[in-house]
Amino acid sequence: FIQSLPVDPKNPVELRRPELRPFQNINLKTAGSKLSLHQRLQIEERFFRRNKNFELTDGYDYAWRFRYRMMVKVPLFNIKQTDIGLNLSEEVFINAGEDIIYNVFDQNRVYGGLSVNIRDRFGIKAGYLYWFQQLSTGHDYLHHHILDLALIYTLDFTRTENGN
Repeated sequence: FIQSLPVDPKNPVELRRPELRPFQNINLKTAGSKLSLHQRLQIEERFFRRNKNFELTDGYDYAWRFRYRMMVKVPLFNIKQTDIGLNLSEEVFINAGEDIIYNVFDQNRVYGGLSVNIRDRFGIKAGYLYWFQQLSTGHDYLHHHILDLALIYTLDFTRTENGN
């Protein structure tokens, strides 16, 4: 479930349009000694709450969205059990459905950042995301510049040999 604000920050209307978005994806990882390539194809079924005159109404509109992301991870160096790497990715979003007329191309996201993996289960990522998005008019575009900082902890649910 996603509740989207208007995409355009200049839009004076603050209609929050609920969206149900089940999805399926396929991930492929190819790892080499110098870098790893991660690819993802994701298919989203998007159910948008209907609205009229900037008021929510009953029912949902339906559309598909296809996403393809390619990411390259390059290890840079290792200092005392701490891996430092470079992450580069690009993701393209394509809309589909009978109501999609002007904006088949939805958006493109380009990312570059550094990752620091401390031990096996804890990491920090910092980077820059350029988000280029076409609006429903078909000729208006938004450009977002986003700084990203993430703390990552991987839970380990595996059992040891003694059952604990």
